[in-house]
Amino acid sequence: DSYADYELYAEVMATYPLDTGFFLRILSVREHYQVTIDYRPTGEIGAIYGPFPAGGGFFQHCYEGITWWDPNEYNPVRVRIEGAIPRIQVWIRDHRVMDYQDTPVEGRPRFPRAGPVGIQVHPGQSWGKGSKVSFRNLMIKELNK
Repeated sequence: DSYADYELYAEVMATYPLDTGFFLRILSVREHYQVTIDYRPTGEIGAIYGPFPAGGGFFQHCYEGITWWDPNEYNPVRVRIEGAIPRIQVWIRDHRVMDYQDTPVEGRPRFPRAGPVGIQVHPGQSWGKGSKVSFRNLMIKELNK
């Protein structure tokens, strides 16, 4: 389904090292927001990232998210996205670690107003041998309906 304004809830367990996350408002492989669950030495949990060429890279870093991450248990993660030029908030274990307000690009929203939600599986060397990620209790609550 396609979603515009919503809260996403999931419980996530990830072994070290790996790189995963959530894609928000997907239009294509190059048009969406990403909330990172990058559990590696230089990774960030809860950062907002976007692919190239749409101003790609980190839109906002999150150095605090890892402090709330428990590698031995499922971690409750909540993501809220709302607005045409969205505000994106992220909570790890009920601690808000991200509050990002996007900005227009050439007077327009950077990415589409609505789209599917996805789980990212980063290919290549981002995953250590034997690393695993598990998601459970995934729920989406649409806002303003």
